[in-house]
Amino acid sequence: MNLNFPPKNNCIRIYVYLSKFYESNKDNKSNKLNDYHLFDKALRIFCSYYNIQLPEIKFRRKIDDGRTLGLCFDDGRVRLIYPYSFHRRGEQWVSVWYHEMSHYVFWAKAEVKALEAELKLMKRSKKVKE
Repeated sequence: MNLNFPPKNNCIRIYVYLSKFYESNKDNKSNKLNDYHLFDKALRIFCSYYNIQLPEIKFRRKIDDGRTLGLCFDDGRVRLIYPYSFHRRGEQWVSVWYHEMSHYVFWAKAEVKALEAELKLMKRSKKVKE
């Protein structure tokens, strides 16, 4: 199955919003995130392109073993590490966000995607058979 990517200007906007969000929270040790509207804008741009609902996102100081930076569950929940707990560059935090959202894209509407793949495979099978 091919994965289409959002237009370049959308990717740039998402990156800028997430980078600014990271920068405003990298030293903020409270549970209240600064400039969350930037994170929300990036998430909405991403999800609207793929026509999927917004995932349930929660931030954690540490995930599981302390080395995991993000998790995506098949029921639509996404866990990300707080920017202040991330001891690397902001660009890498954005990369973790993209990674987890890619998992979410594949799992969101899984039944619809499975049906679509089934129909395409059946169509191809019939062409080969004929």
